[in-house]
Amino acid sequence: MNVAYINPFITACIDVFETFAGLVSTPGRPVAGKHPGDHGSVKAMIGLNGHGINGYFIISFSHDFLKKIVAGLFGTNASASMEECNDLAGELTNMITGNAKAHLSKQGYFFDVAVPRINHTLPDIPVYMKDTPVIMVPFTTPSGEYTIEASMKTIAEDFATDHQKMFTIAEFSKQCRLSPARVKSFLRTGFLKGIQNPDKQWLIHKDQIDKFK
Repeated sequence: MNVAYINPFITACIDVFETFAGLVSTPGRPVAGKHPGDHGSVKAMIGLNGHGINGYFIISFSHDFLKKIVAGLFGTNASASMEECNDLAGELTNMITGNAKAHLSKQGYFFDVAVPRINHTLPDIPVYMKDTPVIMVPFTTPSGEYTIEASMKTIAEDFATDHQKMFTIAEFSKQCRLSPARVKSFLRTGFLKGIQNPDKQWLIHKDQIDKFK
C-alpha cells in the first residue's frame, strides 16, 4: 500500500479535530502492518469502496477521550453515555472521511461516505482486503490519544478506462484553443474538473470541452 494514500486522512484528522473540538492533533510516525490493531475501546470503521479504490478506514478512541470532547463542547460538567460517545465517534469519522474524500478525488479516487460501523472489539475486515497491508498512525492531543488505520488498494481497470476519456493539458489546450497556462488557471479555480495522476500531471475529462463550445 502506498503511504501517500493515508496522507489525506492525516490532514483531515488535524483539520477536523481543530475545527470541531478545538484540539491540536500531533501525528506520530506511520507504521505498516498486516492487520488492524486493538488500540481503543471505541472503534469506528467505514468502507472506502468506489471508483479506482477499495479499502477501509478505522479510527480508535478511548471512552474517556470521547467524554472529554463532549465536555469541551457542552460544558465542563457534561457527562456522556456510551451511546453518546458512539454517536460522536461516528460523526467524527464521517467528517474526517468526507474531508479526506475531497483530497483523494483530486487524484482520481471516488467513493461514497457510508454510515460508520461502531465496534468495541476488532471489526471484521472484508475478505478481499485480508492480505492488503494496513498503515497505522497514532495521534496525541491535549485531551488524550487516538489512532487511525487505513488499508487501500487501487483498481487498475478503472484507471485504464479513465485514461481513455481524458485529455492532458496540452491536448485540451489544442482542442479548445487556449494556452496551457489558461487551462491550468481554470483547473485551479475549479471551473474545469480534472484529476492528478501519481506524477502530479493533470488529466481533464473530455466532456469538459463542452464548456467552450
